[in-house]
Amino acid sequence: MKKFGQLSGSVFDGKEHPIVLTNLAGRVTLLVSDAEVTQEFMTKHNKSIDKDGFTAALTKPLMGNGMVFSKSTDEQAKKRKHVSHAFYKKAMYEMQEGFKKVMDAKFDSWTKSMGQDGQITFDMTTEFSDIFTKNLVKIAVGTEALQESVLEFEVPIESGSEKLVKRKVNLTEAFHHLVEGLFNQAASRVNNPKSLFWEYTGEIYPWTPSELALNRNCQILRNFLSGLVESRIKQN
Repeated sequence: MKKFGQLSGSVFDGKEHPIVLTNLAGRVTLLVSDAEVTQEFMTKHNKSIDKDGFTAALTKPLMGNGMVFSKSTDEQAKKRKHVSHAFYKKAMYEMQEGFKKVMDAKFDSWTKSMGQDGQITFDMTTEFSDIFTKNLVKIAVGTEALQESVLEFEVPIESGSEKLVKRKVNLTEAFHHLVEGLFNQAASRVNNPKSLFWEYTGEIYPWTPSELALNRNCQILRNFLSGLVESRIKQN
């Protein structure tokens, strides 16, 4: 390490503070701006930082015990090996073709929305949430026809409120609400005393009404998607 900076207004100034040791939501954290150190982390030591388990614990209400964000361990490697048969060439080709069709439709939509100057403004989070949802539904059930399926969620009556109301949402809105909610609530959830040992339990617990409601909403979506997959398996 060349030198330590102290948390201040210039903390993200790479020249002034190439490496900063700080406490972020109870976790000892290194903020690295030094190019050589960053390269070392992202190559030789990538396995140590790529998946530390935090995102898996945070998104567990939505993702369950899936392997997408799970910590890079020997156990995860064994799980990946056991499901490798699902990623044979034909299946991967079909998923890739489905993804290409979704992206082509999205590019067409963006092109049509451009002004005469060739410029377009859109919400990146919403757009990619839509792309993610369409691809997930297509992979799960082989069609995008269920994209407009409606679920009933409990949501805050307004931003920042703990007063909840029931609202009907389609799948795109559902994913956007859940993903955005989990990451917006991360700091609060981490500060729940029950979450103190998340690295050992793999759990980051909710404790406000809106956080508890978000967990229930995650389960509603998981049940819906599980039902679709089970139905498809029976049909085949």
